[in-house]
Amino acid sequence: QLLHEVSGRLVNGAAPSLPERYLQAIEGVLPGPGTGSCGTSAWSGETVLVENVFEHPYWAPYVELARLGGFSACWSVPYKDKDGRVLGTFALYHDTPCLPDAAQLELINDFSRITGLAVQKVRAATALRQAGAVFESTRDGIFITDLEAQIVAVNRAFTHISGYSEFEAIGQTPRMLQSGRHDERFYQVMWSTVLASGNWQGEVWNRRKNGELYQQLLTISTVRNEAGAPSHYVAVMTDISQLKRSEAKLDYLAHHDPLTDLPNRLLMQSRIQHAIERAARSRCHLALLFIDLDRFKNVNDSLGHPAGDELLAAIAKRLREVDTLARLGGDEFVLLIEEMTVPEDAAIVAQMLIDLLTAPFSLSQGREIYIGASIGISVFPDDGRTVTELIQHSDVAMYQAKEAGRGAFRFYTEAMSRAAQDRLHLDTRLRRALERGEFTLHYQPQIDMATGRLTGAEALVRWIDPEEG
Repeated sequence: QLLHEVSGRLVNGAAPSLPERYLQAIEGVLPGPGTGSCGTSAWSGETVLVENVFEHPYWAPYVELARLGGFSACWSVPYKDKDGRVLGTFALYHDTPCLPDAAQLELINDFSRITGLAVQKVRAATALRQAGAVFESTRDGIFITDLEAQIVAVNRAFTHISGYSEFEAIGQTPRMLQSGRHDERFYQVMWSTVLASGNWQGEVWNRRKNGELYQQLLTISTVRNEAGAPSHYVAVMTDISQLKRSEAKLDYLAHHDPLTDLPNRLLMQSRIQHAIERAARSRCHLALLFIDLDRFKNVNDSLGHPAGDELLAAIAKRLREVDTLARLGGDEFVLLIEEMTVPEDAAIVAQMLIDLLTAPFSLSQGREIYIGASIGISVFPDDGRTVTELIQHSDVAMYQAKEAGRGAFRFYTEAMSRAAQDRLHLDTRLRRALERGEFTLHYQPQIDMATGRLTGAEALVRWIDPEEG
């Protein structure tokens, strides 16, 4: 009987002289103390000799099976692997009660050892076939080297990934795959790690036979012989170039506006932050230009949103010629100017942007659109020291430019900021006053001073404020 490697139960190996019904009954017995001769032997790893199965306690639950098998004695000897693990049991049955003599027992033990060797050989061959199937069918490239790093075996995936055939790779070293992107120090650290710990894993740039560079995840492991000494190295290489391309594409989509292909708000804020840090270190200025298209809503309302989107893409294409431009959303854009010498530099760029928009935009179906822009400018560090402050203040300046008649630019000033805050505060107070009924209506007569005659009346709304009267 064989001890199943997974379930741990005894399964029938070969028993041509025993009845089929008996074999079916003992198939899958779980080894344990008192579980017949074989079950007890497999559990204990010791020889179990039962002279009379009808009188022995190990066989008490199985006497009917013994009658079915037509035997009275059962001798069971375990066979083991080289590490002493039980592989199964070798059993002999007798139709009369008896025990083996010394010669018979020695012969049984010899058969048991031979059976153990045979089982190990079969299992090793099976494991080797399975390993060979995995080696050839896996999608990861595998190559094996000797201790001098000469390649002694490769699988099909290695050939597919690298472009080198088995004939071209055998006898070469992994240097044939090097891309040139890693210096000698990189490989020294890699192999020192392998020698110290037995393995290494990391991302590596390699070169295919056709010269194409690609990224791969490389795992190097040390193979040891029976004495525990290193004998070979196994490298498993996974082509992650497609994964890296997908990651780069997702990262690009996360940081760029899909309509105009410009950096979006998230990426622009990051770039402004980096620019602020550089400007603070070098003690120089930078400017932020907040660009808002004039009357863009009219385009969407009259021609539809598809035409508006087409116009935005055309504007982005025309304006992207200067510095770092981003789309915040809608018809709002932001331009970053770094290493600015004097504020007038930002004014020159703002006027250039306004001039760039003077020429009409030709859209599909022969439409020509004229569009302008109002631009607000904030300067670091005078108008703000954070990303949020610079964007807010350039936004305030942009609205001041619109109030000045559109198609113009304005710099941010403290007075401009206070005026905006006062307007916001007044708006809040007016809404609250309306809710609280603080407005009263008065009619004021108009008198002709020469004649004293009533000529008309004015209707006046007066605000009775609880704090200011």
